[in-house]
Amino acid sequence: MSKSFYDYTKLKRRMKDMRYTQTTLAREVPMDRQTLNTKLSHRSMFKQNEISGIARVLDIDAEELGSYFFTLVVRKDRQMLGSEEKSKSNTRTKDS
Repeated sequence: MSKSFYDYTKLKRRMKDMRYTQTTLAREVPMDRQTLNTKLSHRSMFKQNEISGIARVLDIDAEELGSYFFTLVVRKDRQMLGSEEKSKSNTRTKDS
């Protein structure tokens, strides 16, 4: 079973749009910059209080939290594997 990762692209874009670096955002939340980096790098999970602090600083509505913090990363190799398997399956069906 592979580990799931969350896509923080939208969160990072929001940081950039609002002109926050990891250092300045961490200072405002407050949390350690290295802690924020660890979480954005998928080496640790965000805690509820960290999510609410980041949402407050970046002015993210509660209804939007899921799209910033809980969107799963779609692994391209998995998609590719799935489509390759479909192709092989279709080829076998046509050849039969």
